[in-house]
Amino acid sequence: MSGMQGIIVCGEASESDEEEEFCAAMARGQIREANASLEKNLSQCIRGPLAEQANRISHLIATIPATQTSTLSAHSSLSRASRNLSHTHLLIKGLANNPLSTLKAP
Repeated sequence: MSGMQGIIVCGEASESDEEEEFCAAMARGQIREANASLEKNLSQCIRGPLAEQANRISHLIATIPATQTSTLSAHSSLSRASRNLSHTHLLIKGLANNPLSTLKAP
């Protein structure tokens, strides 16, 4: 060989320019098909999970108002319960310190 290198596309060395062009056209067609298939597979691999995650995010966003409402309601209930306990504690403490509580009924 005199330093020439090449790729044999159709499996044999071509005998004519027409045959070589045909082999090159076949190879380009196969490459286009492979690229189209690869593009389709990649887009399916990406779109599926993206759509699933988008649906999950939408669902989570939709639950935020209800979560906020229930959190505020729980906070309000706990605040009322705390005030009631403090008030009850003061009443019990007041009864214990009441001098009349030591008097006995006749």
